[in-house]
Amino acid sequence: MEIKRGIAVSSGVAIGTALVLDTEGYHIPQRFVAKAFRADEVNRLHEALDAAAVDVRQQQAHITKKLGKQYGAVFAAHAMLLEDPELIKEIETMIQDSSHSAA
Repeated sequence: MEIKRGIAVSSGVAIGTALVLDTEGYHIPQRFVAKAFRADEVNRLHEALDAAAVDVRQQQAHITKKLGKQYGAVFAAHAMLLEDPELIKEIETMIQDSSHSAA
């Protein structure tokens, strides 16, 4: 028997099968593109970021209208990440220098 310790959700004792959520077994595969397609991959990156930013800004407007500005701000933060020129430049560099895919 293995004993796991953690933060209790409710008081008391429970005996049974536990579901352990862990990121150690999660692996994100690295994908690469041929050198000839690096420029296409950068374009694909920009198209994906633009589409995602539009979607997030729409969600921000909807949530702000429905629940208030403080909740819409969560989506604003997501949009800021998608539009961050420094972050985008880092990803572009990974594509150009190491042939990483945009994904």
